[in-house]
Amino acid sequence: MALKKIHKVLIAAGAALVFMLIALILIMSIFSARTLSVAFYRVPENVMSALKSQIESNYNGKVSFIELEGSVGKVTELASSYNMVITWNGARADALSKNAKELPANLYNSMPTSLSRAGLRGEKYVYLPLLYDHEAAFYERTASKKNGLPIPETLSRLESNVESAADYSFPLFCAGKNNDHFFAFVSAVTESVVGGSGYKKLCAELAKSKDISSLMNMELSKDSAGVVVSFADALDLIRQWQNEGIIPAAWYNLPENDLISLMQYKYTYGTFMPLSYYRTLPMQIANGYESYRFPPFEARDDRALVAPAVVLFMNKTNKKYTQLAKILVSADIQEQLSNVTQLTPVSSRAGTFDILADDARFYAASAVAGPVTTLQEAAFISEDDIAVFAAQIREYLQLGQIGTVTEIKMNSNE
Repeated sequence: MALKKIHKVLIAAGAALVFMLIALILIMSIFSARTLSVAFYRVPENVMSALKSQIESNYNGKVSFIELEGSVGKVTELASSYNMVITWNGARADALSKNAKELPANLYNSMPTSLSRAGLRGEKYVYLPLLYDHEAAFYERTASKKNGLPIPETLSRLESNVESAADYSFPLFCAGKNNDHFFAFVSAVTESVVGGSGYKKLCAELAKSKDISSLMNMELSKDSAGVVVSFADALDLIRQWQNEGIIPAAWYNLPENDLISLMQYKYTYGTFMPLSYYRTLPMQIANGYESYRFPPFEARDDRALVAPAVVLFMNKTNKKYTQLAKILVSADIQEQLSNVTQLTPVSSRAGTFDILADDARFYAASAVAGPVTTLQEAAFISEDDIAVFAAQIREYLQLGQIGTVTEIKMNSNE
């Protein structure tokens, strides 16, 4: 009898334990379902902080955040387990968003059509742009007064201005040792020469090809005279400027400290850098220069704006997540995000941090081909691939050919 009682007690205890486990699993499932998980990848600290604050304030429920670190290959699986992922647009975002859900079209109603194109992956809207940077040209503010130099609307006008800018030790300057500055300038010149559609074609081919040298003379577009233009034409223009002393011959190896010194003493007429970097300059230096879009090789309708976007994609969607996304691109929240990050908002009605951010939005909205990211971000996943690509372009700018740098290992995740 005693054994039977013990047996019954054990059965009852086991049943109770099973019940408790089931209840615990259900509770955890409900908690997990109600918790919005958000992952950030390669997002600047100030931007990440601003977005976290807005998400926590505007989501009706619990939120958990994580900052993913490491190569795309190491974080892809982990990224897919989060409800939302926020990162820069480009090849790495495409690699991370394989399981992303298509987003409702009404999320894009608050932004100009051109800006919404950054949300496309193929033919589907997968990304929601939140903020834009701008790879801009900055001109010394007193140039028009000292030398009567108008803001250049074409590259020929820019070159004409340079000829008249005798007061400047370095007519044009870019701190190209920093790859962000280097590719900002190379990308802007390339878009200027080949146009928006040609630029997008080059990005697509770079992402597929293992032989960069074979792409140098590939037809990307034609100029107004029907002459074929290529990536080599864009780089040859930079080489011409190097040879003529318009830009330092080894600008691609010069550091940011040189840029800051030249701007401080107004030794350069035009400089090229991301707007986000310009924001980090001391105010007394930054205020001496004003920003404009990079001028085209010739007047043309087919233009893009080199303006990388911070984007959001969802691996899981529901009404609450969609409502939060809609709030993040609303005019009020976009204005707050612009004021904190000093970047360009996507909402057409949002106030901006300043005229530079407002101008960048106008340039992007008026670009027929829309905003695009830089060449390396558009085409490459691996930091190693980007480093080799940068070395190849520097080699071409120095020697006029590519041949001694190791071939890029395309589609690497390490």
